[in-house]
Amino acid sequence: MTRLSEIVGRPVVAAGTAVTVGSVTGVVVDPRQGAVVALLVKGASNGNTLHWPDMSGVGPDAVMVTSPYAVREAAGRAAEILGGKHDLVGKRLLTDTGDDLGAVTDIAFDEQAGTVAAIYTGDDSFPDARLVGCGSYAVVIRQP
Repeated sequence: MTRLSEIVGRPVVAAGTAVTVGSVTGVVVDPRQGAVVALLVKGASNGNTLHWPDMSGVGPDAVMVTSPYAVREAAGRAAEILGGKHDLVGKRLLTDTGDDLGAVTDIAFDEQAGTVAAIYTGDDSFPDARLVGCGSYAVVIRQP
């Protein structure tokens, strides 16, 4: 499990050439899937989006890609999400019954599948929280 706060600043490296393509600045989470669909990258020459299927691995020291061209402009669902107000960090966290749990400070996700594993608000964490939606004001979860 990797937290967003741990991955920000991590280099993105092309495995075949060992060239640093850029560095991670954030994640794009699809609330419908409850998963990270892309990483945001700065410093790459072809764009700022690394779509999840284009990654070959997320390690403790770097995010690996097979090609330096894997980072490109956002497309598909990642582009839709970036065009909206779906950034989780900083928003209120509400349950589907209306309980305010605080402001989202971090998220954790599975490095293999990209699924959101936990949502953090300050000192509290909500593992297995299932995303219901994310809007301009709040992130809504259904607790098990």
